[in-house]
Amino acid sequence: MAKITINNINLEANEGEYILEVARKNNIFIPAICYLSNCSPTLACKLCMVDIDGKRSYACNTKVKDGMNIITSTEEIEIERKAIMKSYVVNHPLECGVCDKSGECELQDYTLLMGVDSQDLFISPSFNAFASWSHVKYDPSLCILCERCVTTCKDNLGESNIKAIKVDSPTPDATYWKERMPKDAFSVWNRKQKSIIGFVGENPCVDCSECVSVCPVGALGLKSFQYTSNAWELKKVDSTCNLCPSGCKITYEGKKDSKNKYSIYRVTNDFNFNPICGAGRFVYDISPRLDFNSFDLAVDAIKKAKSIFVGGNTTNNEAKFLASLKNKFGVKLVNNILKQYKDFISIYYGSGARSATINDISNHKVIVSIGSSLKNENPLLRYKINNMLKLKKDSRFIYIHPLSDKLISKLSKNVTTINLAANSDDVALLAILNILDSNNSLLNVLEDSKININHKIVQDGEEKTLDVEYYDLYIKAKLDYETFLKLESNLVQKPLIIIGSDLYAHPNAAYLANILSVLQRDDKISVIFIPPTSNANGICNVIDFDDEIDGYRVGFRAKGDYVFDSVDYDFALPYFSQLEDSITNIDYKILPLYPVNDKMDYLYQLSRYLGFDFEIDEIVLNNKYGNDGTDLRGIKTAPIISNYVDDIKFVKLDYVDFNAYMRDFGVHFYPYTKYSKNLDYSIGIYVSKEYLEKLNYSEGDVIKIESKYGRIEANIYIDFDMEGEYFAISPQINNVDEFFGKTKYIKAGVAS
Repeated sequence: MAKITINNINLEANEGEYILEVARKNNIFIPAICYLSNCSPTLACKLCMVDIDGKRSYACNTKVKDGMNIITSTEEIEIERKAIMKSYVVNHPLECGVCDKSGECELQDYTLLMGVDSQDLFISPSFNAFASWSHVKYDPSLCILCERCVTTCKDNLGESNIKAIKVDSPTPDATYWKERMPKDAFSVWNRKQKSIIGFVGENPCVDCSECVSVCPVGALGLKSFQYTSNAWELKKVDSTCNLCPSGCKITYEGKKDSKNKYSIYRVTNDFNFNPICGAGRFVYDISPRLDFNSFDLAVDAIKKAKSIFVGGNTTNNEAKFLASLKNKFGVKLVNNILKQYKDFISIYYGSGARSATINDISNHKVIVSIGSSLKNENPLLRYKINNMLKLKKDSRFIYIHPLSDKLISKLSKNVTTINLAANSDDVALLAILNILDSNNSLLNVLEDSKININHKIVQDGEEKTLDVEYYDLYIKAKLDYETFLKLESNLVQKPLIIIGSDLYAHPNAAYLANILSVLQRDDKISVIFIPPTSNANGICNVIDFDDEIDGYRVGFRAKGDYVFDSVDYDFALPYFSQLEDSITNIDYKILPLYPVNDKMDYLYQLSRYLGFDFEIDEIVLNNKYGNDGTDLRGIKTAPIISNYVDDIKFVKLDYVDFNAYMRDFGVHFYPYTKYSKNLDYSIGIYVSKEYLEKLNYSEGDVIKIESKYGRIEANIYIDFDMEGEYFAISPQINNVDEFFGKTKYIKAGVAS
C-alpha cells in the first residue's frame, strides 16, 4: 500500500493504481471525458491534469507511488482546462435541442462546469461524411475524438472494430493555432482536426452498440432512437437482464403516449462497470397483452397436468409458485437440462468445494474455459477475460472446445486454443488433474480412472517414456503429446477454470464434478460454473426436479399442451420489463426485476383460483455500483443442495465424430429473442464463409440437413468466426431436439 495525499486528504492506495481510479474510489472529483474505468488510458482529453509535488501530470495514466502529494485544481490547471473545453466547441454544433444526447451530454456538462461562456477561436468547419454500422449512426461533426468507443471495443469487447483514422478532408494549418492556444488545448484541438472514428473490422458488426453507450456526446447514436425523444423526457427504471445467467444491470428508458400507454424507447447500462450485449440492449420489444387471460382454463390445465415443464428463465417467485403447486397437487416438475445441472453442482458443492465469481477473473492470471462456446454462451465472461488479457500483459487464457473461434483467438497473443474431440471434456479435466497433481496426492479419490500406461515416443531422435497416466484416453480425444505440453506450459499459476454447459450432460458428469471439487478443495484451482439457463441458480435453489413422465403437460415459460408464457401462450405471463420479481445470477446474487409500470399480481390471482394463498416476496434490492466499480447489487446467497451423489464411476467413452453442433448464436440465448424485431442476428444454421461457398449456397438460402435421428431445415448464414466444415445450429429451430437425439454433437449431411 502507498500513502498519498489528494487535496490534503490522507489516503492509502495500492501501488500501481492510476491516480484517477484512486480519486474516484474516494469520491474526489477529477474531470475526465476520455477515460473508461478499468480500461487502458488514451490521454485524449487531458482534462485530468493534476499537480504532483509541483509537476504537471495526468491522473488517468499516472500510477500511485508512496509519498505523492496531489493537487487536483490550481489556477493554472483551471485555465488550461477551460482552454481545452473552448477548443472542443470551436466548431461543435450547439443546436442541442435537436441532438439525441441533449440533457445527458458530458460536453454540455463540462462546458458549463469550466465556465465557457464566450468563444474567441474560429475556423471554417471541414466536412466528413456520416457513417453507420449495425444499429449505430456516426456524425463526425459531433465527435470530439475522445476514443471511448475505441477503448471499449478493444479493452472490453475484444473486437477492435473501431479506430481513429485519418480524415479525408483538408486539415487547417496547425502553426497558426499553435501560437494562440495553450499546449494541452492545442494538442487536443490538433488531434481532432486530423482524425475521425472509423469502422475497421474485418467482419460485420452485429447487435452490440456498446460504442453508443460510452459516447459522451451525440456523435454515436442508435438509429432506432434518433429524433424520437429528448433524454430528459424519459422515465428511467433500473432492472436486470434475464436472458443469460450474468444478470447484467440494465435501465429501461421510456415514456407514456397520449393514450397513457408506456413504451420503452431504449435500454442503457452502467458502461464503466458493466458492458452489455445486444440481447440486453435490444430485446425489450416483447410486451404481451394481459387483460384477457382466462383463469378458469388455466386452473383446469394445472389440475389435470401430470407434469409442468419449467422454463429456464422462470423467475424466483414463479419457481416458488411452481414448487407450491407440486406440494399441493403432486404434479411433477420437469426440466432435464436443469436437473443435470443441479446433479452436477450438488456433487461439487456437496463435497464442501466453493466457487469463484465473475469479478475474480481479474484476480487470476491463468483462465481456462472448458465446454463452453464462450462468445455465444456468456458474453460478459468473454468481456471480463478480454479485459484481463488487455490489462495484464502476462496473463493467459486457454480455450478448450471442439470448435475453434477466431474471435477468441484474436483477443490476445496469450490465448491458447485446444480443439479436442466432442464430449472429451473428461479428458481435458484429467489432463489438468495430471498436470496440477503431478505427485498423485489427489488421485486416491479417483482410482477408477487410472490406467498406468507408460507410452514410448521418439522425440529429438531419442526414445522416451511418457509419465502420463491416461495416454490412451488422450489419443482418443485428440490430445496429442505436443498439445499436452502446450497445456502444461500455460498452467504456470493456479488457474480459474470456467465450466460450460457441455459438461453437465456429459456421461461422466458426476466424475468431472468430483475432479473439480477435489482440485478446488486442495486449492489447486478456482472454479466458475456457467448455468445452462438465465435463472438456473434461482430455480435449482427452489425446485427438486422429477424425471419426465407421459401425460398432459403444462409448459411454464416452456412448451406444453397448455402454455404459460410471454410469447406463444395460452395464458399470458408478463415479460421481464413488466415484472416486480427477482432472479439469481451466475454469482448466486439475488438481483431485482423492476417493472416499467405498476406491478402485476398474476401469481396471487392464480393461487386464489387454485384454492390457496401464495405469498409473494417483496423485492427491496439495491441495484447500483460503487464509484470504484464495487458491485453493490442484490443480495449474495448460496447454492442449496438437496441431494448428493457419492457412488461415482468413470466410464471410458468412444468420443464423437461430428460435424453438427447445437449452440446459441450471437444474442439468441433464449427462445424469447427470436420474437424481437430489433435484432440483426437471425435464427438458423451457421457455417464458415469458406464452407458456405463449398456447399454452393448463398446467405439466407434455405438448407435441409439430416442426421440419423431426423431432418431440419432453416436459413443458412455465415459465422465469420467459424473455421472448418461444420454446421452450428440454433436451438430455436423447429424439431432440433429430434435432430440431435438429445445430444449436442452429431454427424449430419445435406439432404436433397
